[in-house]
Amino acid sequence: MALHSKITSKGQTTIPIKVRKALGLKDGDEISYILTEKGAQIVPKTLSVDDLSDILGPPPNGKQYAGDQLLDAIDRAVEDLTSVDGEED
Repeated sequence: MALHSKITSKGQTTIPIKVRKALGLKDGDEISYILTEKGAQIVPKTLSVDDLSDILGPPPNGKQYAGDQLLDAIDRAVEDLTSVDGEED
């Protein structure tokens, strides 16, 4: 099933409700975009440590983190995955 949304002139978009429900997103939640060769993934920063362990991998990057350390680890991983030739947006 493909879901679609438009991007405004300010670069904003609405995440379809089916996607928000599937990811457990609510007002004020933050998301990260991970760029891959096949496109992009949306990763909610509101996932539990157990959910994120699949994304971050096994320790030392996985379940050992808690709270702010986990969010910092996610931010670093997203930056690593989204930087192109060492450049960031």
